Amino acid sequence: MLNPVFWLQAIVLAFSQIRANLGRSLLTALGIIVGVASVTAVIAALSGLKTKVLSEFESFGANRLFIFPDRPDDAPKNAYPWKDVRLKVEEVDAIEANCPSIRSITPGTSLGLSAQYGDRLIEGLSVTGIRPAWHETENRAVTLGRPFNSIDESNARQVCLLN
Repeated sequence: MLNPVFWLQAIVLAFSQIRANLGRSLLTALGIIVGVASVTAVIAALSGLKTKVLSEFESFGANRLFIFPDRPDDAPKNAYPWKDVRLKVEEVDAIEANCPSIRSITPGTSLGLSAQYGDRLIEGLSVTGIRPAWHETENRAVTLGRPFNSIDESNARQVCLLN
């Protein structure tokens, strides 16, 4: 082990060299500070950019999966065997119960209908049946009124959301 006097002499020599080359010492210290700050700023900017890009992709539905039954290309136009290819409510519930990585799941079904009120008839409406989790899955908020909820579903209430 080295003598404490040696350490004291080394420290005194180091400070005398810093004093002798003050300009060079200050520029070196400034370079180190700027370098560390630059690397830190670039890492922070890239981290923020990554978060922003991922959230933009998620808003487009990059973390979503949609399953639609479809008629095979070679099937005759009058044959509809694809109508039998549907997810049942029990299957959706089983997926939700057994897949912990799925945050939200909601089945839905759509069809074209007409609506009539008094003598006014509107044709070509798209009517979609949903479950309460639809609001979270689609990241949609109700602007007026309240969203469809599990009590509405369990009581089979006739609830209508206009979109």
